[in-house]
Amino acid sequence: MIDPRKALKYSLFSLLVISLFFLSIEAAQRIRYTMRFKSSYWLKYGFCDKPSYYEEMMRKGRLNMGVKEIHVALKGHDGYNKCVPGNNIPNESVNSFGFRGPEFSRAKEKGVYRIVVLGGSTTFGSGVDDAHTYPVLLEKYLNGAAGRHVEVINGGIPEAEIGEIYNLIHKDVIPLEPDAVIINSIANNFLSSPIAYKYDLTGKVNQFLLDKSLFYMTLREKIMVSTGRSIVSIYRASTWVMVKNFMKDKKFYTDLKNSYLKIIREAKANRIRVIILKEVGLFGNSGAKYRGVILDKSFEPVWDKVYSLLDEIGKEEGVVVVDSDKYFKNLQDAGPLFIDGLHLTNEGNDRLAKLTAERIRDYI
Repeated sequence: MIDPRKALKYSLFSLLVISLFFLSIEAAQRIRYTMRFKSSYWLKYGFCDKPSYYEEMMRKGRLNMGVKEIHVALKGHDGYNKCVPGNNIPNESVNSFGFRGPEFSRAKEKGVYRIVVLGGSTTFGSGVDDAHTYPVLLEKYLNGAAGRHVEVINGGIPEAEIGEIYNLIHKDVIPLEPDAVIINSIANNFLSSPIAYKYDLTGKVNQFLLDKSLFYMTLREKIMVSTGRSIVSIYRASTWVMVKNFMKDKKFYTDLKNSYLKIIREAKANRIRVIILKEVGLFGNSGAKYRGVILDKSFEPVWDKVYSLLDEIGKEEGVVVVDSDKYFKNLQDAGPLFIDGLHLTNEGNDRLAKLTAERIRDYI
């Protein structure tokens, strides 16, 4: 028979050894980051505020590492991500503006109708080469029948949500003097919302460790790189909890609408037309061939609610809303048009570009 006192003694000893092991790893990681970034902030990580130079420090640190798996640097002081020129993955070029595609002139040429297309990775064209992103194909189809020279700039940035898109328009896009902007943004607004992280107990422990442990934070970063998933996507509430939260939380939709209205009104003040696309999601079993919980069939009503909101904004503000969602859903078999249920294949981008060109040709 096991002596309870000995069992307790061994348990406490084991706990002490394990705790010392992880504390030593934590200490080593803090020292390593302090030396790497030349900042004492990392010694106090989780127990002090971030310094004012945090974003710049992290951006320089990541670029010096040469991590090719990461498309974008961390958010800068401008309030949005920027793609990294010269740090691209194969077939995905980034120009000096931090936009996908070849270099272009900041000054718009006389007679050119300039369109800037904005959104996340579906606009950026993750998974396809430069020639098959939908902004490139859109330029081809508009120039083919618009009766004028149309230039389409791909301003899509992976993981960008609507607040970042507003900052991008405000600070980088308006100086380019576009005649129109196209916005294609739904999925990232779900994924960046705190509603997606209303945790159960496991999630609360996860968040505590993420906030307080540099070792745990960097471990998750390594997992992100090895799995190709965003850091914030590694833990979320379960699908049914997310659906319940998003369906009942009015503030999410109010904030989303206000962000769109800010973009539209700033664009109008600068004589820029706004076109909204309903970002397409192919719903199915998120555990199988489809990408993530936001494409689980049970999540579809949440998307529908946002689609309705975009229609409402379009009517109120007199902007064109391209119902790309309805178009793809009406196809007999849309599966081959998607890489993962969200990002489009070459053919999928071609279909979206043709549809958009047809819908907006008269408008522009």
